[in-house]
Amino acid sequence: MVPNEARGPAVTATETADRIALAAGDVRVEIDRATGRLVRLARGGASLPLADGPRLVGGAEGKLTALTHRADGADHVVEATYDGALKRVRWRLRPD
Repeated sequence: MVPNEARGPAVTATETADRIALAAGDVRVEIDRATGRLVRLARGGASLPLADGPRLVGGAEGKLTALTHRADGADHVVEATYDGALKRVRWRLRPD
């Protein structure tokens, strides 16, 4: 495991009414507060084609029941909890 100091400064998190945004270096991640889904991933200002997930076939993810976020050392974790077959999704952004 790499010490936090060697991985760079801590990830920053900001909240708006509809999103939780994380930033580490030139990487930006946005999670929708109503669904818990990844809605934007960008690196160096360019959006990457990984968004609106995860999704299970047939709506098996159920309804979002909780969305939390917290610092975990220099990392930041966003956790979405659902009442369907998909119970939990944990997003983690590291400084590196």
